[in-house]
Amino acid sequence: MKHIKPSPCPNCGVALDGATAVDEDGIDYAAKPQPGNPTVCILCNHISVWDKQLRLRNPTPAEMREISKNKVVRQVVAGVALVRAMRKAIN
Repeated sequence: MKHIKPSPCPNCGVALDGATAVDEDGIDYAAKPQPGNPTVCILCNHISVWDKQLRLRNPTPAEMREISKNKVVRQVVAGVALVRAMRKAIN
């Protein structure tokens, strides 16, 4: 995970201070987020986009249409949902 300046999730407000790059080739723990990259909040599973100052913002409708076509993002969202469900079942 690449540590970054904390940025609040636009949905739940949790301060996210790390990011891991995931693509079809695998995981790159050292990669820094780039403006326009989507990300998924590990707490609430909200999809956000990094802005030019590497702060999180909600995606535009056009960005969300593109993001929704991204197989890797869909897999990450499903994975976070599974972890959240497992945590809920344990507690």
